[in-house]
Parts: sequence; C-alpha cells; structure tokens
Amino acid sequence: MDNGPVTMLSTIHQINGDENRIERIRRRPRETSTNATKVRAIFGSTSKKSLPIPVVIDDYNHFMDGVDITDQLAIINSYLILKKSNANVSYKEFRTKLVWDLIKAELEEEEQHIHTRSQVDELTNQFKFIQIDSFKKQQYVTVSFELSLVRLSPDGHLPKWRETRSSCIWGKYLAKKNQEKTSKNLSQSQLYCIKCSVALCCNKNRSCFKDYHTQKDDNN
Repeated sequence: MDNGPVTMLSTIHQINGDENRIERIRRRPRETSTNATKVRAIFGSTSKKSLPIPVVIDDYNHFMDGVDITDQLAIINSYLILKKSNANVSYKEFRTKLVWDLIKAELEEEEQHIHTRSQVDELTNQFKFIQIDSFKKQQYVTVSFELSLVRLSPDGHLPKWRETRSSCIWGKYLAKKNQEKTSKNLSQSQLYCIKCSVALCCNKNRSCFKDYHTQKDDNN
C-alpha cells in the first residue's frame, strides 16, 4: 500500500493469482484522513512489515531509474551536439540555460493565455485590484480623428485604474461619428487601457473597453 491510490499499466504483467505477488519489506505509509484506518489494521504499531505486493509494482520500483537515466542521456546528447558548434559552453552553463529557457517558455505561454481577447471581460471585472497609476494626458476627438490600428492588435490590452477620471474615448468617437454634439455629460471613467493609454468604460450599461478593441470603423 502507498499514501494514496496508484494506477499501473503494463503489457507484460498479470495481476491475479499468487504467482503474480512477491513478498517485500514495506515501510509504513504516512497516515492521512483517508488511509489511517487501513494502515493501522495492516501495520499495527510497527514501522515496517513484510507484505505481498504485485510483481508489476516490484519491477517498477526496481527499474524506474531507467526513465531518469534516459532523460539524462537526452540532455547529455543535446549538449554534445551543441559542443560541435560552440566549444566554449560548459555543461553546467548548458543545463542552467536549458532550465531558464523552459521557465521562459512556460511564462510566455501563460502570458499569451491571459492576453487572449476572450478574457477581456474577466480582466475588466478585476480592475479594482489593479495598482493605481499616475495621470496621463487625455486624448481629444476632432472631426478628422482616426482610431489607432494598435487598438485591434491581439495582445497587451489590459485595464488599469487611474486616480483621474477622463471621458471615454469610444463614447466621444461614436458621438463625432454620428455627428452628435459632444455632451458635457459624456461617460467618465477611471479605467484605462495600458497599451492604448485611453480611458474606456466597462460597466453593466456600457462595454466600451471591449468594443474599442474589437470593432472596426469605416477607415480601419
């Protein structure tokens, strides 16, 4: 027995019958809320006991180091190939760079997952936990104003709080586009896009943050 359930899959072992069991000295597993009763029933107060275990378990315990050796050989072979083109790299430096490259790849994958457009709404709902930033110059919409194509790029459009309220740039743009007189009561927002550096609304009545980053205008 172990600290928890163990599943084994083998193409060469059988499981039923005494011939598929072997006696081995087993250490007492750490007791948990799920296995304590069974551990005490089998081991009593002893720390070790001879128990019949499946042969597949015994073979695994005996040969499992082979997997680690195979992994080590893969790294060593990669290093030997690298040495042919770059003789100045030590094995220690190679392993260190390999570790950091794996970490970097994992972080980049997580970052790409976070920045997908499907999660914009979730991120904007979390804006109240984002650090306050200093005030930046407000953008103004004129008759000839054109929206930046950067707003449609797929990554980096994250919401951020600022202390100063500004008029929603998407609301201003729609008002100008529809030839409406810009009202002094245009929606104000403390939510900014950190990539576009513009104020945008995101509440139960308006989804300007999403619309600004997804809708194309006539000129784009």
